[in-house]
Amino acid sequence: MTQENVENRIAMHNTSGYGNHYTSQTDDWTLFVVINCVSLSQAMKIENTSSR
Repeated sequence: MTQENVENRIAMHNTSGYGNHYTSQTDDWTLFVVINCVSLSQAMKIENTSSR
């Protein structure tokens, strides 16, 4: 989940812009789906449910 521009976030992952984290192990991240939410709590619920 993010509150920033999704395309910029993908670009940051692909250029190791977030440092030496799990997502920096590869540089070919692509956007699969975007779900616009009305609140941060709604986004967190969706993300927590989908990661089970």
